[in-house]
Amino acid sequence: MLSLGIARTSSALLSLNRIFDHLPLNMLDEDKLKSLFLHLLRAAIWEDKVDTSLFPLSESEWQWIYVTAVRQTMESVLLDAVLSLPEDCQPSSALQKVWTTAAVAQERAYLEQLRTLNYIYARFLSSGITPVVVKGVSLSVCYPRPNHRYASDIDLFYGTITQKDEADKTIEGWGIPVERKLQDESICMVGQVVVENHGRLFLDHNPLVGPSTRKRLDDALSSPNAYCRKDVSGSEITTLNPTLTLLLLVCHSYRHVITSGIGLRQLTDIVLFLNKEHNNIQWDTYISWAKDWKMMDWTRCLLTILRKYLGLSPALSPLDAGSEKDADVLMNEVWLSANFGQTDTRYVGQEAEKNSKRTTLRRLLHYYRLFAHHSYGEATGSLMKLIHQRLKEQLSGKSIE
Repeated sequence: MLSLGIARTSSALLSLNRIFDHLPLNMLDEDKLKSLFLHLLRAAIWEDKVDTSLFPLSESEWQWIYVTAVRQTMESVLLDAVLSLPEDCQPSSALQKVWTTAAVAQERAYLEQLRTLNYIYARFLSSGITPVVVKGVSLSVCYPRPNHRYASDIDLFYGTITQKDEADKTIEGWGIPVERKLQDESICMVGQVVVENHGRLFLDHNPLVGPSTRKRLDDALSSPNAYCRKDVSGSEITTLNPTLTLLLLVCHSYRHVITSGIGLRQLTDIVLFLNKEHNNIQWDTYISWAKDWKMMDWTRCLLTILRKYLGLSPALSPLDAGSEKDADVLMNEVWLSANFGQTDTRYVGQEAEKNSKRTTLRRLLHYYRLFAHHSYGEATGSLMKLIHQRLKEQLSGKSIE
């Protein structure tokens, strides 16, 4: 996949795993470190004081926290809490230098992301196209320091596949190659920033979701009420209204959790979005959408993990929590899979890549066992899609990765 200039490449991510593997894990209390990590994360996102009685830490313990923060793409956010500690509680100057350098690079990447967004927006508007910015950069304003949210790609939604195709042609007219991944998705590189174009709000493979539900969503997205204007660090953009944004975040997170896993950045996006926009979410409408798309159980699981581990106030949502056991299972996977499974050594690495097809199937079956009960139709549909793809490969004699 295309990546930002500072984005994690596979080799860089694997080198992080090697550093992690060389830490004296048998001498570290990982449960304690996970608790400390979450304490620092909550302090950073809620701008609370850090409990100094939990510190200082050994150099190995700080290295564990730093490497974990990088794996979770949360190092800049966590650094805000770390630097609020008294000097005698902070990590070594050598580690601080590495950590601060990473944060500065992140700030520059965010600035480049905004410049690219402004450039794209201006050129699209001059062509009569108004893209809708979804996920990613549009959520950065929910963070205490927007430029400390990890700058990944820019996701643009166009309402329909036809309009997405028109946007693709427009970008190609600028002399920028566009790679069409699927019928409803494409990807290109604008400067140093990856831009993904979407013709559908989210992908689904659920046979239990009928045509009437899909038409209802299409009708909603054709209405001006589906969108709103937002200022993102000085950039005026169009994005989804809060109710549809929540639906997108929930459905998108489930799609990833049953295929590659999700990490703390994805959970932090949702918790801070809810904190900022809870009064603007039409909860009756959201509940109706979630029921239609078979996402109510997954919504409750997310709310439970956000309340238990990230400090979401129950007052910010009228929905009841789900099972704590389910939330604990999800949290265990969050530690292992981190950022979309990119550093999950169970499925990523030299040995796993020797048989990528078998590894992919093993990963899908693992996540199916853990999370399918939250939305059996979507989980089963995704698994059947992979099996269908593999059968097509065998029949055609081609390998489609």
